[in-house]
Amino acid sequence: MHRPAPTRATFLTAGALALAAVACGCTSAPIPGTASQAPDGPYRERLIDQLDLPLPVFDNWEIVDAARQPTRQDRHADVRDISPQDCAVDATGTRAADDVIYGGSRWTGAQGSGPNGQAFTVSVHASNPAQTDDLTQYLSACAQTEFETSSGRAKSILARTSALEQVGFDEVIGFSEVRTRGQQTTSGLTVVGRANSLALVLVFTNSGDLDTADATAVWKAAAEKFGKNG
Repeated sequence: MHRPAPTRATFLTAGALALAAVACGCTSAPIPGTASQAPDGPYRERLIDQLDLPLPVFDNWEIVDAARQPTRQDRHADVRDISPQDCAVDATGTRAADDVIYGGSRWTGAQGSGPNGQAFTVSVHASNPAQTDDLTQYLSACAQTEFETSSGRAKSILARTSALEQVGFDEVIGFSEVRTRGQQTTSGLTVVGRANSLALVLVFTNSGDLDTADATAVWKAAAEKFGKNG
């Protein structure tokens, strides 16, 4: 059965709204408070939307176009006094690793959120000259760090992961991160796939232990959509 193409702001909610839109034959107007079309919009067709994520696992999730480009400041927000010092926010190795994830001259992105606080951004970056070896070296040198936040001392554990969709990419690099502060744990998965002059980047986070199945499912769907429109 043919499924209608999603609008710019796509929601993983019950199907009643979609059915109503089809019945009346109208197109969706922008919804107040949702993200608008990102810069360099031609890449949008390479990013996932509601119809690309498997149900019922991703029922009641929400996807919208990202309002702004993710930056390294997002990753390092409220982080200071890192040990070892070579892994500090402004250290050469850290900046080089961040360039692999956030670099590029043009960008388009989408973001999703789940009912239990899960969140992800999927981005397409063009013309990113950063070397993935810099990220590999950072992951090795900074696999375990401790740092200060406004809420107290915390620590981070990074680990490379290889169980990722790689078809259609020249190279794929991914890593998990577990941050703990007292009894609070936040986990994440970051994946970068390079194909010709473009990079597909996923950053997935949730509280507690990593929702590995959900995170890798998002990457698989994102990689397949990216490849279909290549």
